[in-house]
Amino acid sequence: MVLAVPAWLLRNRTPALVVLLALGWVAIFASHGGWATGYAKLLVDDLALAHVAAHRPRPTRLAAASVLFAVQLLVAGAMPHGPDGQIQAAALVVLGFIAAMTTARTVRERREHAVELRSRETERAVAAERLRIARELHDMVAHSIGIVAIQAGVGGRVIDTQPAEARKALAAIEATSRETLAGLRRMLGTLRESGEGAAGTPAPPPLDPAPGLADLER
Repeated sequence: MVLAVPAWLLRNRTPALVVLLALGWVAIFASHGGWATGYAKLLVDDLALAHVAAHRPRPTRLAAASVLFAVQLLVAGAMPHGPDGQIQAAALVVLGFIAAMTTARTVRERREHAVELRSRETERAVAAERLRIARELHDMVAHSIGIVAIQAGVGGRVIDTQPAEARKALAAIEATSRETLAGLRRMLGTLRESGEGAAGTPAPPPLDPAPGLADLER
């Protein structure tokens, strides 16, 4: 039983924090703590609430805020210093709660903004890299097509008078075409392996079967 409590605290840190903060007020009342102790406890509660609200999902932070705010209001109403003291304590509870939630919201917005900026930088880098690869593809294909066109023209002019030169032109066309195809395969394979999905995660390779003769009409 002694080991079960710490294990539960480790598994459920946010609910355990709320319970411990609530039990802190019980301990203060049991020990007849003064106003200074109560204010210090209120500050600790608000700091803990700000941390939970800034780093936990919406349901968790709403539950923590509701429990702590209700406990603090109950404590303010139970103050043995008359109506004026209770009103003052309730006002401090409300102000502290607003400050904690506002601070947590600011922290969340800054964190989300930083994540968005990093995502935009990544997208710009990917777009720039793809543009560079597209330019390289364009230059490589244009250069190869130019060579093929020149060699084809030479071969067409000399095929009757100089068959050896025509064969050289055809060999140059074949070599250039094969080299260009190999370069395209390498570059497209690299793009396929490094392609990203919509959420920024590596896109899985296609699992569909390769098209065959049955898919010819489509």
